[in-house]
Amino acid sequence: MIKLFDLKINHLKKQKKINQSIFEIIRKSNFIMGDEVYSLEKKLSKKLNTRYVVTCANGTDALNMSLMTFGFKKNSYVFVTNFSYIATAEVIKLNNLIPVFVDIDYTNFNICPQKLEEKINRYRNKNIVAIISVDLFGYPAEHEKISKIAKKFKLKYIIDGSQSLGSKIKNKFSSNFGDVYTTSFFPTKPLGCFGDGGAVFTNNKSIAKKITSLKFHGKGKHKNQHLRVGLNSRLDTIQATILNQKINTFDNETLKKNFIANRYLNEIKNKNIILPVYKKEYRNVYALFTIKTKKREKLIKLLKNNNISTGIYYSKPLSNQKVFKKSTIKYERIKETEKVCKECLSIPCHANLKNYEVSKIINLLNNFK
Repeated sequence: MIKLFDLKINHLKKQKKINQSIFEIIRKSNFIMGDEVYSLEKKLSKKLNTRYVVTCANGTDALNMSLMTFGFKKNSYVFVTNFSYIATAEVIKLNNLIPVFVDIDYTNFNICPQKLEEKINRYRNKNIVAIISVDLFGYPAEHEKISKIAKKFKLKYIIDGSQSLGSKIKNKFSSNFGDVYTTSFFPTKPLGCFGDGGAVFTNNKSIAKKITSLKFHGKGKHKNQHLRVGLNSRLDTIQATILNQKINTFDNETLKKNFIANRYLNEIKNKNIILPVYKKEYRNVYALFTIKTKKREKLIKLLKNNNISTGIYYSKPLSNQKVFKKSTIKYERIKETEKVCKECLSIPCHANLKNYEVSKIINLLNNFK
């Protein structure tokens, strides 16, 4: 079976060094906030050229604390992409804010800047406070344009980079756009651990300081001093030491995924398969490679019969989820998102794929009718 994600073989390649590092943590018995956590934060800061990195328990907490740190008034409005995992919009509701869903660019799956500005103009007389974009499947949203829009309307800009660690626009990492960039270390992410984890990136010292407090139950300078209501959201030392090992092969694995993706983009030629359109000056880390087809179920069956696994991310717009039905925002048809949800299909694009496996997938897609 050609797997969509092959976590087992990825672990086996690094097994010796990872196991040694885990045994060392067990020997020292420093399981929470050990030196390895701070070492990881320093490595990530240097690698992505972002001044402050604060690790935490998971990517959802990273997003949640990013909103918490601004202390927005209840029932303020936050503009967010309509095509993402539930966590992106869930954190808005958790902070007693109102999500305003924005349609996407059909060609690359990310929030559409033009539609975003149009939506903001419609709500500008309300208490609008922030924008949350997502770098879906590893490809950066149009951060330059969105940053200008955020500045124009005096909105905070939060980037959900759970799938895009290491992505760039020109020579600038995605983590250096906006007020805050967050990521996830869930096992299937570009840099994944063996459990869960996340991080917040910012170039603002005040934001970093507050995030650090929030993840420690709102802790102040002293152990028993608490300045605010926070979370218990610390990255454990074992996950940190695993990430410290895996970060060493991250760039090489990203290059391999880009090589595979470029084969798909250049060699798949079938009117029944719609390929994504990506800009050359954008560095994609390919958390997933996602195509579109109006014959999705038929294609899934064909690939399954040929021992190729696939995935659907995502089958329903966020605005259609039951949890958001009681939102004060009236339901609006968001056409491109609805269309993509019916057509999207992710195919294998991980760094452990063999050339013959990639060729097999390409041949099957080219002959699909």
